[in-house]
Amino acid sequence: MISVGSLFSGGLDGIGVACEQAGMRVRWQIEKEEWRRRVLAMRFPRSQIFGDIQNVKAEQLKPV
Repeated sequence: MISVGSLFSGGLDGIGVACEQAGMRVRWQIEKEEWRRRVLAMRFPRSQIFGDIQNVKAEQLKPV
């Protein structure tokens, strides 16, 4: 299975939705705004969600 990561995901992450509909898996998302991360958590319950990209280290991200 192909897996993807999403930078600056926003609240809807339309690209992530399209990827999952195409049979891929969104493994992680990065979104700075807390209320958008809450929406992402509801829409992508299997995805790991991170806050501000400036605080995310490469070793925290699963390979995609």
